Amino acid sequence: MMWDGWELTDNTRRLRELHVKLATETGNPEQAFNLIATHCEIVARIALKIAVATARMNAVDSSSTVDLADLIPIAPPSRNVNDINAPSDSDSNRNLLIEGALAHDIGTYSVLDPANLSREKEPIFCKKDYIQHGLRGYDILIDNGFKTDIAYFARNHTGVGITRDDCIKQNLNLPVDDYVAQTVLQEIVMLADKFHTKSLPAKFVSASTAARRCEKFGAENRARWDKLESRFVLPSHDVLEELAQEYEMSVI
Repeated sequence: MMWDGWELTDNTRRLRELHVKLATETGNPEQAFNLIATHCEIVARIALKIAVATARMNAVDSSSTVDLADLIPIAPPSRNVNDINAPSDSDSNRNLLIEGALAHDIGTYSVLDPANLSREKEPIFCKKDYIQHGLRGYDILIDNGFKTDIAYFARNHTGVGITRDDCIKQNLNLPVDDYVAQTVLQEIVMLADKFHTKSLPAKFVSASTAARRCEKFGAENRARWDKLESRFVLPSHDVLEELAQEYEMSVI
């Protein structure tokens, strides 16, 4: 791992241990961990950048619909999470954002295809079950002693939200329910997740590519993306390129 956010809190340390445990259970621990835990780490870093940039914008935009109290205070983005000099009264929001990002895809270990992963051959996830990874992640986190404030990041991050109507109309392989972000911090992690893939090889995703991907799932999906884009500051191409160089990945 390249980032010290994993050592930020007791929860982040426990989440790393859980990633290691679940990766080991796949029978292909190194590849599984590098794929999924690194993705979660990258999403955490992108989420921080979105939160900081949005807080900075909102400080001068009185028309914003995002509650500043839910965002990380204005501070320079940093590779070292402890260099983000947030006031103490906002540490809990910063920490929860990072914890939620590191937890959000914990359920994907359960839908891996270990044989294809070993051969580095797509698809590396079981297509039929992949839609369940958020709900499975929620259950895994609860079963391992994490509270719902972290577990809901896993449950509610898939796509740009899955509604009860989506479950019914698309006959999704999920219990019929709403799986949508309930807080600003959950929204930020859901959004940040769209800027990085768990493909082979993993890639960063530009804002324009992310928007087109959302549009493939219909007009309602694209409308949800547009609403997110209107409320939050998306990572610029330069920001994504800088991270991509650090992780030796490309931007699509």
